[in-house]
Amino acid sequence: LERRRNRIAAALVHLLCDELPCASRPGPSFALLLQLLDAFATSGEVDQQRIYVVGFSMGGSAALQLALARPQLIAGMAVFGPVPPTRDRAAELRRTPLLVVHGNGDTENPFAVMRPWMEKLKAVGGQGRLLVRTGMQHQIPDDMLVDKGWRRRLLKGRLDARP
Repeated sequence: LERRRNRIAAALVHLLCDELPCASRPGPSFALLLQLLDAFATSGEVDQQRIYVVGFSMGGSAALQLALARPQLIAGMAVFGPVPPTRDRAAELRRTPLLVVHGNGDTENPFAVMRPWMEKLKAVGGQGRLLVRTGMQHQIPDDMLVDKGWRRRLLKGRLDARP
């Protein structure tokens, strides 16, 4: 992994949006991302109870896929404007604290896909929270770039404290 670190391709996830609902699926380089997460988790240099993932757009989609692939490692996550996995997988993340921030004006990764996914997560008892920004396009809200409140809440989570 050390020698390959600088050659990881960008296709971490595939976004399937030919028709609604769109969904994200692991791409060809996703296995390398899992190896990196596994190496990080077993390095002895991090508290294994406090590993978090955060991502925007495709990075948010990849973060959701990481949590599906390694739920035993992810203590919490925040994603901004992602394309979620297929709805039938929402139940797999019901124990993972999740903050989703999405603009209802997002045409890049349609908000119309994220809302029903979050409704499915809530229906199965998930811990997800959806913050909808009215009129916001595909971006991270400016105020959240500097706000530390959401980061503090995320970093309070621990694996051993999950229900």
